[in-house]
Amino acid sequence: MKIWKRIVATYAVVSMALLGIPAPAVAGLVATDQVAAAARGAQAERSRVEAALARQDVQDGLIRHGVKPQDVKSRVDALTDEEARLVANQIDQLPAGGDSVLGVLLLIFLVLLFTDIMGWTKVFPFTKSMR
Repeated sequence: MKIWKRIVATYAVVSMALLGIPAPAVAGLVATDQVAAAARGAQAERSRVEAALARQDVQDGLIRHGVKPQDVKSRVDALTDEEARLVANQIDQLPAGGDSVLGVLLLIFLVLLFTDIMGWTKVFPFTKSMR
């Protein structure tokens, strides 16, 4: 038992000593036009998602699944730029035709479910938030 205490103590001391080592940080100036271009790109992707969700067949599918269109609009507005890019790319990769509606609905459901589980929103009554 004494040897295990020594091993654990040694490991703890080494771990604590390594925590004090600073990680290298790289910082640089970001041009205003780069920030503006990124904001325009994120807005364009968010607009593509909103356009896909504005289709009547998608709206009907959301209502059939018990999701209010107003909730979807607020969720799209709450997406981060990275999430909006991911959803827009998923929409672009969906096949044209009847499968795309199901894919969009599934993607939206998964995004809504994820945000419910994380505790950011409360749309579905069957989820328990992590908060």
